[in-house]
Amino acid sequence: RRLLAGATAGVSGCVVAYPLDLLRTRLAAQTGTTYYRGITHAVQRIVAEEGVRGLYKGLGPTVAQVGPALALHFSFYNTFKEHLPAHSSTLAAQPTALSLTCAAMAGFCTSTLTFPLDKVRRIMQVHGQGQHTSRAGYWGTVKRIYGRGGVRAFYDGLITEYAKVVPGMIVAFVTFDTLKKLLAAGD
Repeated sequence: RRLLAGATAGVSGCVVAYPLDLLRTRLAAQTGTTYYRGITHAVQRIVAEEGVRGLYKGLGPTVAQVGPALALHFSFYNTFKEHLPAHSSTLAAQPTALSLTCAAMAGFCTSTLTFPLDKVRRIMQVHGQGQHTSRAGYWGTVKRIYGRGGVRAFYDGLITEYAKVVPGMIVAFVTFDTLKKLLAAGD
């Protein structure tokens, strides 16, 4: 039930906030040529050139990645948290260190498994901007990435992903565990 609840909450939030993610990606991807002068201009231009659906370009791969990613984060985290104390008396005696370690490992494992989906999503988000118009769709994007370097091409940028996700998971899970403990103490 927890995995389903987490995945459902994550997917719902993702669908609602998706246009902002697309805008952030497109604005950040501008190199050399400024195609969008800001958020409002980007929304206007995307809607004019691609229709309202353009604000949701790449949503399918995002949903396919976010649900499993959240489920995997929690699953890995809880599994590590359950089993690591038996192998480390230091971690067993220090709950914060245990949360930190388990969160880092969960972020690393989840990113490794879901990064190819994220790569497809980001490429689909950028295509449609300026001269990069494409209607290749999900499988066309997969084929294009594979054509650039086989399976390894799906993992280009993974180290940067680790640098972003692992600290984020540490903060999220350590905060979650700390707040859970504080709230339980107040009851």
